[in-house]
This record gives sequence, C-alpha cells and structure tokens, in this order.
Amino acid sequence: VYTFVVAFVVFTTGANWLSEKPRYFLPAVLLALPVARLLAPLRTSVLIPLIIAITLATTWMGVYLLVIARLAS
Repeated sequence: VYTFVVAFVVFTTGANWLSEKPRYFLPAVLLALPVARLLAPLRTSVLIPLIIAITLATTWMGVYLLVIARLAS
C-alpha cells in the first residue's frame, strides 16, 4: 500500500516538484518486484525488445529530469 501511495503522490504532484520526483519515488522501487516475477517466465525473444523499450523510456525520462532540474535551478 505504501508503494502505491508514494507512486500516486509522485506522479500527481505539480511540475515544481519535478526535480525531486526520483528521490521521492525511490522507496516505491518495490513495485518492480511483482512485475519482475510476472516477466520471469517470458521467452527471451519477448524480453529483449521489452527491456530495450523500457531502457529507452527510462533514459528519456532521466535526461528530461536532468534538463528540467538544471533549468529550474
């Protein structure tokens, strides 16, 4: 329940909190454990494109946060 509440707060706060969202979202990393268990039985031919897509999305978000945090300060 805690991780879902943290995720909700992180994703619904205003834009002025954007530079601090990764720090607040860190305790909610436990959300990835059930997802990992669901993805474990998938075949490699499915996992590789999925991992590439997730990597590209998180890289874009990280760069976006770096740019916003740099411009905000």
